[in-house]
Amino acid sequence: MLLYVNGLPLVLFELKNPYSEKPTVDDAYNQVQHYTYEIPQLFDYNALVVISDGVTTLHGMWTSSQEWFAPWKSIDGLAVEPNTTGSMKTLVEGLLPKARLLQYVRDFILFEVVNDKITKKGARYHQFSPVQLAVEKTLAVRNRQGAGEVDRRIGVIWHTTGSGKSLSMTFLVGILRRVPEAGNPLFVIEVDRNDLDDQLHDQFTAAHALVGDAPQAQDVDDLRKLLQTEGGGIVFTTIEKFRLKEGETRHPLLNERSNIILIADEAHRSQYGFEEGFARYLKDALPNAMRLGFTGTPISLSGADTVEVFGDLIHTYDIQQSQKDHATVPIYYEPRQVRLHLSKKDIDALFKYLAEAHEPAHIERWKGRWAALAAVARSERRVHDLAQDLLNHFLERTATLKGKAMVVCMERENCVRLYGALAALPGCPEIKIVMTGNLAIDPPEWSQKSYLTTKAQRDSIKQRMINPDDPLKMVVVCDMWLTGTDIPCLHTLYVDKPMEGHNMIQAISRVNRVFSRQALRADRGLHRHWRCPA
Repeated sequence: MLLYVNGLPLVLFELKNPYSEKPTVDDAYNQVQHYTYEIPQLFDYNALVVISDGVTTLHGMWTSSQEWFAPWKSIDGLAVEPNTTGSMKTLVEGLLPKARLLQYVRDFILFEVVNDKITKKGARYHQFSPVQLAVEKTLAVRNRQGAGEVDRRIGVIWHTTGSGKSLSMTFLVGILRRVPEAGNPLFVIEVDRNDLDDQLHDQFTAAHALVGDAPQAQDVDDLRKLLQTEGGGIVFTTIEKFRLKEGETRHPLLNERSNIILIADEAHRSQYGFEEGFARYLKDALPNAMRLGFTGTPISLSGADTVEVFGDLIHTYDIQQSQKDHATVPIYYEPRQVRLHLSKKDIDALFKYLAEAHEPAHIERWKGRWAALAAVARSERRVHDLAQDLLNHFLERTATLKGKAMVVCMERENCVRLYGALAALPGCPEIKIVMTGNLAIDPPEWSQKSYLTTKAQRDSIKQRMINPDDPLKMVVVCDMWLTGTDIPCLHTLYVDKPMEGHNMIQAISRVNRVFSRQALRADRGLHRHWRCPA
C-alpha cells in the first residue's frame, strides 16, 4: 500500500496477512528488500517504510537494516501507548496526520555523508515530539522580556545514554536555524571532554546538509574569535576553553546577544560553580545566552543541580522504555571477586572516604587513599589472577556471541600491568591501551611500547574497534572512552575500579548500543554484559 502526497509516493506499507499460519514482520521486511531490486524506482521519493504483521508495526528507512526499524508508541507525543510492540493505530494517528507527516519529512529526516557513504536516518517517536517541545520552549524563552535579569533557562532533555541524543540535537539545531522567530541564532554546543566534542562534531559534520557549517574551536583564542559575531551559526567547544588567560581576573564579555543558544551535552557535569570556575566564565562571556541541557543522568546535589542550571525537564526517556523500544539493549551485571587482601578496618576507612569525597575539603585525603587502593589492585599476584579470569570469560563469551570488550582500571599504571598480564596469556586476542601521557613523569618505555597515544592514534584504534571483523578485540582504559564513545559491537565491559552514581551509569552505557538482531533477542539468551572483577 502506498501513501501519496501531491502525487509523490512518500510512504510504503508492506502488510503481511495476520490470518496466515505464521505471519511475521521479518517477512514484510524481507519482501521490501526484494522491491529495492525489482522495482527500485518505487523508492525514488520514499520518505518512510512501514512493515507490519498485524501485531507488530515498525517504521524505518528503506536503506536501513531491520534492527533500525522501530515502533511508533505515542499519539499525542507525550503519553506512551501501553502495548509492547507498537500498533498500526498508534503509528497512523501519531505520525501520519497531514501536518505531522509533512513536518517529519521536512525536519526529521537527514542524510549523513561519511567517507562518500550516504546514510539516511529518520527520527523515532522519542525524538520527534521532544525536539518540537524544545523548539517551543526555546522560542518562549527568546521572547521573554522584563526588568532585571530574565530567566534564560530552556530546560533539560533527559534521555538515557545511547538512545540518540546526538541525533535529537541535530534535528533541533536544523529546525531552529530555519525558524524566523529564532532570529538566526548562534549555537554554542559545549561539552567537557575532547572525545565527546569530537563525537558530536562528527555527527554535525556528517549532517552538514541539514545544519550547515559547524566549526570546532581549537583553543581559547579561536573560541573567542568565533563567538564575537553578529551572525548565526554553530560553534563547538569544550567548557575548559572558557578559561582565563594569563593576567585576567575576569572573563571578558564576548557577546551580549540574546539569541545565543548554549546547548550542553552531558549537562550533569561541569556546569556548576557560578561563583568561580568555568561556568562562571561562560556566564561572563555570554551573559544573555539561553541554556539547554541534554543528559542521560541528571543530578541533584548540593551546589550541583542540573535542573536548577538549565530549567525544568522538557522530556524524559528512561532506560526501561528505551529497552522496550529496542533503542538500546539490556545490560546485565555479573559480579566477580579478585582478592585485594584488605582488612575490615581498611574497607571501613575506604567507604568512609568514598562518602566524604564529594566535599572539596576531603578530596586531597581521598586521593591518597585512592592511590593506596590502586597500588594494592595492581599487585603482581592479583593482576595475574584477574587477567586469567578476564580472558577465560571473554573467550567463553565470544565463542557464542561475536563482539568486543573494554577493560576499565583505576590508574594508568594499573592499565599497563593488566595489559602486560593479558598479552602474555596464551590465546589472548589483539589488545590495545587507550590513554594519554605525562611525559615529565611517565616511564620512557611507555612511549617505546606505544602505550601513550596521540589523538590520531586513538582515532585509528577506535575505528578498528568499531569494525567487528578487525582482529583488535579488546582495549584497556582508565578514564578515556567512558563517555561519548559509540562502539556498537562492544558487548562486554570489565570494571576493575570503584565507580558510583552518574559516572557508573555513563560507563556501563558503553555496552547498551544496538548492534545486531541477535543482540535484540533476549529470548535467545544474547544480551550485553558488564562485569566488575574488583
